[in-house]
Amino acid sequence: MKSPARALEGCPASCERAQRGEKALECPARDYPPYAWVARSETKVALVQALMIALPPELYEQMLIGEKVCLGPMLLPDAPIIFGWQNTVSLSHLNGNYLPVSQRSFDEWFGAIGKDPSRVVFSIRKHGALQLLGYIQLTEIHPIFRSAFLGIVIADPANRGKGYGQEALNLCIGFSWTDLNLQRLSLTITGHNEPAMRAYKKVGFEVEGVLKRAVFTNGAYVDATVMGLLRSD
Repeated sequence: MKSPARALEGCPASCERAQRGEKALECPARDYPPYAWVARSETKVALVQALMIALPPELYEQMLIGEKVCLGPMLLPDAPIIFGWQNTVSLSHLNGNYLPVSQRSFDEWFGAIGKDPSRVVFSIRKHGALQLLGYIQLTEIHPIFRSAFLGIVIADPANRGKGYGQEALNLCIGFSWTDLNLQRLSLTITGHNEPAMRAYKKVGFEVEGVLKRAVFTNGAYVDATVMGLLRSD
């Protein structure tokens, strides 16, 4: 990918407008703090998805590397993408009921990544690209019980069923055992999500129980399936 014709204030080198060398004052992203290069709602997705440039070599040192995907730190350009995902009704219904997420509450959540010892959040990316496939997180990390809850989002249906999520799960599980010294992971599946159930079983999770009519989502009460995974010493 060619370098931009000139440096643009508040606009990444991969921005489509930067690639055309347009002036900074013409970039719709420049007036939107705290993400200086986030564009208006009608264009920001296109700008963000333009981030399909090669990963800098030094970034690989901060990542867990698999055959298809890498788990690594969240980057500031990821924020508007995830903000959109968290406000997508269909994605919300996969895990429960839909409630809109405000910009302020999202900024607090995103800004706390890396500061809260009870939570670890990884980005999920393909090899050699900054394009964000999704994210995986460990929450409620308990320092005494050495346990946590695991959750994963692969946002685009076109990226599901290709092994990205399964490999991300395996990488995160390995991190949980070897780096965090956890001994148990838990998760909950909302409703009858068979693809999710198969993916979790493939990496070793087992069904521990079903909570009948435990969740109200998309106009109906559905069951919640509790799954767990224990470290084998």
